[in-house]
Amino acid sequence: MSVDTRNWIALKGIALAATFSIANSQSTTSLFFIPSLLRPLQTAGTGSKTPSRPSSSLRIPTLASEESGRLTPQPQENKVFNFSLGTSGTYKAVAQQFALFDSLNFSICVPIEIFVISVFSIAAYRARNVNNGVWTQWAATAGVVASIFPYTGALMAPLVHKIKRLGGDEEKIEPYEDAPIDREAEKSNTVEFVTKWGYLNAARAAVMYAATGLGLYAFAME
Repeated sequence: MSVDTRNWIALKGIALAATFSIANSQSTTSLFFIPSLLRPLQTAGTGSKTPSRPSSSLRIPTLASEESGRLTPQPQENKVFNFSLGTSGTYKAVAQQFALFDSLNFSICVPIEIFVISVFSIAAYRARNVNNGVWTQWAATAGVVASIFPYTGALMAPLVHKIKRLGGDEEKIEPYEDAPIDREAEKSNTVEFVTKWGYLNAARAAVMYAATGLGLYAFAME
């Protein structure tokens, strides 16, 4: 076996391992990262349905000036750490965390996917040149991985842009300039969009697992 052949086999092995790693990372994201990201919103929703302590225990006396000039203690709620569903801070933080994750994921996974498609395409070309019927398997593997791009662009990218608008990372499209912001609707949309993205990402992981299986079959048949 020549050095070129050994190097090429190693390169195909690396491409297959990279495909499997991407599939694992995507499935892990949908199964663990997305639920943990949404947990603050869901926990707040559950907590709002349970009996809370008397409101008097949540108030801190402060000094307020009356018209007479006397200083009298006045109860005031401490809202520094208010993470209830009615506030905007929690859902915006979730949207911003998701936007950061998506940017990192794009910068890491896309170059690897392009590398994988290139290796599988060259493998198909080389196998066809020597009349090896396995070239169709390599071509199919490259095609399955390449299908990720239109799938992501058509179904997942619009959700990402919507989530980024909710988090303030992109400019919002407001129907009326002076229309008040509906915090509850934006919070609900954040949960809906991130959850839907997680389901689509799980389907994308299944596609990458299928590509790994096709590639392993082609690798074994050569």
